[in-house]
Amino acid sequence: MRALVRAIDVGGGLLIGALALQEAPPPVGGTATAPVVAPVPVFADERPPVTGIRPPVDRADPRRKARLAKQKEALDRQLAAMERFGHEPEWVEATRALHTAWVAEHAEITYVEVGDWVFTETLMRNIATSKIPGPLEKREPNEDGTLPALLDLVDLDRQFAEQGIDFLVVTVPSKLSVYPEAVLPELPLEGFAGFGSNLTRLLVEATREGVEALSLTAPFVAARGAIGGSDDLLFLKSDPHWTVRGSTLGAEKVAERIAQYPWFKPGPWPAGRHYHVEERGIPYVAGSDLASKGARDETMRGHVLVANSRPFNVVDAKSPILVFGDSYVRVHNEWAADFCSQLCRFTGWKIDAVFATSGGQTQVRQKLARRERGQWKGKKLAIWLLPEQLRLKAVKVDPIELFPIDEGER
Repeated sequence: MRALVRAIDVGGGLLIGALALQEAPPPVGGTATAPVVAPVPVFADERPPVTGIRPPVDRADPRRKARLAKQKEALDRQLAAMERFGHEPEWVEATRALHTAWVAEHAEITYVEVGDWVFTETLMRNIATSKIPGPLEKREPNEDGTLPALLDLVDLDRQFAEQGIDFLVVTVPSKLSVYPEAVLPELPLEGFAGFGSNLTRLLVEATREGVEALSLTAPFVAARGAIGGSDDLLFLKSDPHWTVRGSTLGAEKVAERIAQYPWFKPGPWPAGRHYHVEERGIPYVAGSDLASKGARDETMRGHVLVANSRPFNVVDAKSPILVFGDSYVRVHNEWAADFCSQLCRFTGWKIDAVFATSGGQTQVRQKLARRERGQWKGKKLAIWLLPEQLRLKAVKVDPIELFPIDEGER
């Protein structure tokens, strides 16, 4: 089906006043242009305070403010480039049309086929029903005690800060945000800067509350490759996960960010000493669960970690770096080609990994909350690897205490 749509009215929500005089990086297929001046601010200068959650925590890191300022600039540039491109409403409408047509023809669905591509029904539905957010995220808990998206990130950050652990949320764009021509073949790609402005806006607000964050949207768009390729794609065509090339790019950018922490020094596991890195063709075999959702066997090219002719094991519960999330954390680990393996390759540190295959928001934190105090010893950094599809809509998350007080400590 060809998705030919018109721009829809979003009530001026795409105007990004916080980007005034911010210069965006060169977009895909284009060159840098003059600074963008947006006429109406999305984020007001006067914001109500965050209330109803744990208070801010004093931090001794003298470089923290500089990191947050640099982070804010990067997110502003990303939003400026998205605004200049200006086709996100068309993308939402095209996704809505395809999703509606597919649902009408299929009684029970868990996925949507679009040519050679397969997208989860949840992703398509969330995009189809998404709305450009208003000027401010909700800044107090809901009446039932659950936390909206912004407070959820702030609460997590403060929980880790109370334990002396840095927190970094890393957002992974969906493949439909990086390859929108799969549903909108008429889309002109010159100046394309990625879709998913909702999540970027959330990260801007979180930044203002002191949450350290890294969006992978801009580097993924810059390195996305041609949609007609096979080995060069950043995402599997029929599976919701990234390819080895995607996991490698994500780990490389995260490693660059980790290097900015004052405590960081390269770890004792560099490539060449305990393992070597090979580039090879890698088969992806869809498991029964994902096969039932439309996933098919595919092939990729990418780098794997090899020790004594076997995949190198990078998991170490005593590592100072913890990565938690859903299946993105360890997909392709059977080849030592997953995100954690690549992060070890770029940092020299083995990784403490905690994930819940289908529970990257609540279940994984329940796992963390069950950890004993000794399992947190020596932790310097906790990274939440957060796929965009988990945050395309405003969510409410139960405020789980990751570090519950034992009865003997009361």
